[in-house]
Amino acid sequence: MPINNLKGNSMRKRKSDHELAEEIANRLANTPSGGRGPAADAQILLQHATNTGGGGLRQQYLEQAQHELAKLDPARYRSTIQRLQSQIMALQGRHGDTKVAHVARGELVVPTALQNPEVLWALRRAAAPYNIPLEMLSVGNAMNRINPNTGAPEFGIMDWISGSFNQGPSQADTENTTNVAEAAAQGATARAAAARIQASNVRKDYINNVEALGPFDNADREAFKAQMQQATPTEFLTKIRESRGDYLGPNPGSVGRANVTNPVVNQAARELGVAGRGLLGANVVLGLADTATSNNPARTGVANVGAIGGGLLGGALGAPAGPLGAFAGSGVGGIAGYKGGEATYDYLHDLWNSR
Repeated sequence: MPINNLKGNSMRKRKSDHELAEEIANRLANTPSGGRGPAADAQILLQHATNTGGGGLRQQYLEQAQHELAKLDPARYRSTIQRLQSQIMALQGRHGDTKVAHVARGELVVPTALQNPEVLWALRRAAAPYNIPLEMLSVGNAMNRINPNTGAPEFGIMDWISGSFNQGPSQADTENTTNVAEAAAQGATARAAAARIQASNVRKDYINNVEALGPFDNADREAFKAQMQQATPTEFLTKIRESRGDYLGPNPGSVGRANVTNPVVNQAARELGVAGRGLLGANVVLGLADTATSNNPARTGVANVGAIGGGLLGGALGAPAGPLGAFAGSGVGGIAGYKGGEATYDYLHDLWNSR
């Protein structure tokens, strides 16, 4: 080989990151995609962006992926666009920081070191008139991943529910927004209804057991009362203990009445049961109305079932912290259940269409 050629090869200019990205993008553009289309090409570019480890080359890949996404019809590929767009936004993080918060100009970020009980209490009080849960303002919380402008989930919101839902593009023609407040209300209403019905049933069982006792069986009555309190929802157990404390015995001066229950409390328990069933009916009506007015009734119906289930589960998990814990847990559970219902529908929809 001539010396001049060797010299020419050794002095060949190294391609820049921009040129490398453009070269790969041109190959994709000039190579038949075998029916894959822009979504598949964007996914390939995102994989290249992930593998580069950052820098200018990654940004070039992301720009090309964004260009491919622009070719998709939003009406048909809404879920696919959202999923890939969230990946693009996550990869645009600063160095290893890929946790994105919805922060507007002028909004204040409170460092963890300053989040003492007094500051958190003041923030909760300030947010209460606007019905804004403090969790929605906390970076990393699931509620914070809802875009406040569109109401749509972003930044891999389903990762915290189940990785099994990340199964590729969804082509379901679904609604773009979720009424977060309504989902939280459904969860809280489901918990409130269940707690009232349970409290009423517990009192009914207590009455049946006590009325079978003898008039002086105080020890057995105390045992039944202890069992009743263990089964009573925290919302009502707190009120019972506020009025009676931990004392389970008969009232002072009460003799020979171990098998007699308080008629006023009995009536209140029956009314609780009626109220609980009324709330349950209202919850069902709320879900049916949401489903009937939806652009995708089947998906919304599944989401509403998820909201009720999530509210019940969240309320049960939050109950050990007291009434406020049960309320907050049911609201967050309602939102999570609604999102989980939507994701379940999308997953099954895609699975069915891919047969």
